[in-house]
This record gives sequence, C-alpha cells and structure tokens, in this order.
Amino acid sequence: MNQKRNIYTILLITFLILVSGQNLWAQKVMRSTGIGIRFGAWKMYDPTNDKKFDNANVSTTTGSGEGGVLHFYKRLRDRWFLDGSLGNLGNINVNRIGPGYVYTASLNITLFQFGARYDWLSPEYGSSFQPYLSFGGGLYWLSESSNLVEGGSVETANKTTVKAGIYGGGGLNFILARWFSINADLKFHFNDFDMGDRTNGVEYGIGCNFMWGGGQELFRVEDLKLVVQDIYPAYYQFYQSYPIALITIKNTVSYPIEVNIHSNIQDYSEREMESGFIRINKGDKKDIPITALLGPKILYADKREPGVVDIKIEARTGNQQTKSLSVNVTIHSRNAWNGQVDRLPFFITPENEDIVQLSRDLIKNLKLSQSDLTTKFKSAQHIFNTLGKMNIKYQSDPNIPFYQDDYVQYADETISRKTGDCDDLVVLYNSLLESLGIKTAFIQVQDPDEELAHLYMMFDTGLLPEQGYLISSNEKRFIIHEHNSNKKTLWIPVETTLIEEGFEEAWISAAEAYLKDGVVRNGFLEGWIKIININ
Repeated sequence: MNQKRNIYTILLITFLILVSGQNLWAQKVMRSTGIGIRFGAWKMYDPTNDKKFDNANVSTTTGSGEGGVLHFYKRLRDRWFLDGSLGNLGNINVNRIGPGYVYTASLNITLFQFGARYDWLSPEYGSSFQPYLSFGGGLYWLSESSNLVEGGSVETANKTTVKAGIYGGGGLNFILARWFSINADLKFHFNDFDMGDRTNGVEYGIGCNFMWGGGQELFRVEDLKLVVQDIYPAYYQFYQSYPIALITIKNTVSYPIEVNIHSNIQDYSEREMESGFIRINKGDKKDIPITALLGPKILYADKREPGVVDIKIEARTGNQQTKSLSVNVTIHSRNAWNGQVDRLPFFITPENEDIVQLSRDLIKNLKLSQSDLTTKFKSAQHIFNTLGKMNIKYQSDPNIPFYQDDYVQYADETISRKTGDCDDLVVLYNSLLESLGIKTAFIQVQDPDEELAHLYMMFDTGLLPEQGYLISSNEKRFIIHEHNSNKKTLWIPVETTLIEEGFEEAWISAAEAYLKDGVVRNGFLEGWIKIININ
C-alpha cells in the first residue's frame, strides 16, 4: 500500500512541475466552475463505545481507509461556491481484542454530498494560495464485513447501511495556472447527526482541480454616452483632452478595483489612449472620460465617412479582467467646420513650412528697426497690402444648408487657389501674422437682424494704450484688449474681405463696425459679438 501511495505521489509532483512551468502566476483567482479529484483517507472515530461489547479490558485499533473523491464546484456569488462530491473510502480496518473474543471488521464508505464553500481571501490580495471553509451534508453508504471469534466459534456478518449526516471543514487551493490548481482538504463527518456514532470520522486528502468559465465579474458597464458624435480632422489635437465619450463603470464585487480605459479610433489613432488606473470602491459607479490620440494622418480625410472607436476596459485587483466594446462616430473631411468659432483657431497653421517661408518673404524688403515700436503694425500692414497685390480675392460665402458643414480652407490652400470667403481670408491672415509672433484674434458677429453671421479679425500691435498716437490720432480706430498676459495693449481690427481695397480701408471698415455693433448697439453686452483669442 505504501509503495502504491509513493507512486501516486511521484506522478502528482511530476505533473504539477510540468503545469507550473507553463504559467505559474497566470490567474490568481478561482474560476467560476471546476471539477477535480482528491486522493485521500478516512480516519474513523474511536468506536470503543459500541454497546455490543463490554468495554472493560478491551483493546481496540482502528486503521485508515484510502480511496478517491470526485468533486465539482460552481460559483454562486462573490466568494461563495456550490460544492458537490462523490467518492469511496474503503478498507477501514477495526480490530478488537477482549476477554475471550477477537473481533475484526472492514468498513467501506461511499459518500454523496452537497454543500457550500467560502473562499477566505478576497481576490484583491492577488494570492495564489486560497484557503477556504466548507460545510454541507449528504448520504453515507456504509458497507461492513466482520468476523467474531469467541469460544472456538466463528461468526461472520455482512451489513449495508445508508445514513444521513453533515460535515464541516476547510482546505487550501494553490492556483498554478488559469485552468489548474492543486487542493488539500480536511473534513469532519457527523453520521446520523450523532456525535457518538462509531462511524464518524475525519476525511483528508490531496488532489487537483481543472477549472473553466470566467472568473468572478469585477465590473459592469452601466452606460456609454457619446459626447462627440462628429470628429473634425482640424480639431484632432482637441480630442486628446476633450472626451469623445463617457463610460460608466460599476464595481460588482465586495472589494475595491482599479479600472483603466484603452481607446482608439480605427485607422486614425496614433496609438491607444489610456485613462490610467482609476480606483472604484465596492458597489460604487464612476464616470470615466474616453479620449483619442489622433495624428496628422486624419488630415488626409477628404470626405465624410463612418468611424469606429474601439474601447477596452481593463480591471485589476488580485486578478485581471478585460471587456471590449465599440461605438460608431462620423469622420468629417479635413476642411469641414461645424460653425463654432471657438474651433476655428484649429485651422490656423503658423507652423506650416510654406506659411512660415511666405511671411518672411513678404517682409524681407521691409525696412524695420528693432527700436521701432510700430514694427508689428507695419509688418501686418505690409503683409495685408501685399496679399492684395498677389491677386488674392474675396469670394462670398455659399448658401450652405443647415445640415451640411461649412468649408474652411487652410492658409496654404487659399494662397494656391487665390480666393476665399471671410473664414478663409481670416485664417490666411491670422496664420501669416502668428508665424511672425504677432498675436491675433477672431471677432464673431451674429447680428440678430441679419440672416448670416460674419467674421473678421484683429491683431496686437504691442503698443500700450497711451502709445496709440504712434500709428493714428483717432482713438476710435483702436481696440484696447487684454490677451492672456494680463497686459492691456492696442489691437487693430481688420475686415479681411476688403483685401483688394488695401489695409487702410479694411482697418477703417472694421473699426467702424466694431464701434457701431459692439458699443452703440451693445453687441458685447447682449452677447452677439464675441472675441476669440488665438492661442
């Protein structure tokens, strides 16, 4: 018997080494379902209180029966599992020697039981060792063969009994791989619900589990709201910080978890964006923004087309769990604009190599002195006049249906095409000035008495309010404006649609419109005139 036990032990150890070598820390949590086998023994309770014999001067020895148990488990909730077992533990030998007799018996026990198991450690600890408690009940099929030698006579008996009972105990699972663990178990059985029953005993054993099914669900997606349905290529840097969607995650376990959201837009993202791990306490919900890292390649989108945002939710505690889902968006063309003026600055491209070169070429023959306080004004004036001489013309806005995007040309496109509407010319002029370090801003007019909105611009001269006399004696032609530097300076408004008329006419027209609409008609106070700073 000992030789057979040693063979079993060697085989089990060899198998465990092979399994653990594959993936020792693959999954530190019991999965939802498993089946296993335990090789073990049954140590029967001391039966000397059997009333069949006179207990005085009786010598009793009890052996341990060996066998195997097939067991099955299924997760009920959290760390609670349904546990069932079927097995046979046989050859439990009992020897009694008393005055004038010798009694020997061999007992065989078949178990059929159901109960519950509670894992002691929460998965958040990430331990591969999982101790547990177990309890339950079931049937015990007892088969006993006995011989009684007394006074020269021999009496043989065979008896089969079915008893009900309960058990309690515990054990340890050691998780070696996502699909495999080894198990040690110890239980005390109470047959007939009687502490004094002679067939009560301790069952102990060691074996293995084969596991499948998902681990415990750590979280649930409660809601997914699109914040941005329409993706505009010109705004691609904006989406790195502004959420495209908002996802609501609920912790469904009784311990804290950490959640990380991965997101990308198919074919357009430079790489995945991650929210970073965010802690969610037990039972809590959290709204997590989804952003996208889009690269310049989205600027090659030449038509409106559907897009897909792929989202992967990664949750971790002692184990890790992921879920994936996707949501549809619309990718607009590179020149599309939704009409929101606070988004128009994304079309300003002072870093464009062609624009940088052009702005420097336009002023290279302009004689400027470093000590001249009007350098920015003279540069802006000269660039505007030169653009007019380059035969760049204003083309009125087309009548665009409400359901279509406006179309905005980038500065280099306007230079190439030689025409543009008010949006295009503002973008061109602002891009050239910004490339020279001259601050600019948009002035949006949404006159309630007019059907269409209008846009013109202004630029910073760098002059203080008391230095206006250096460029004009008419104070009504200036705008005193405070940019992000907390310093008030003089700004010059320019009506870019008058590019063919020259800088002076464009300046006068814009100054008059600003005074009339913004001050006299209270456009600023009523909110239908707004200034949008670039950068």
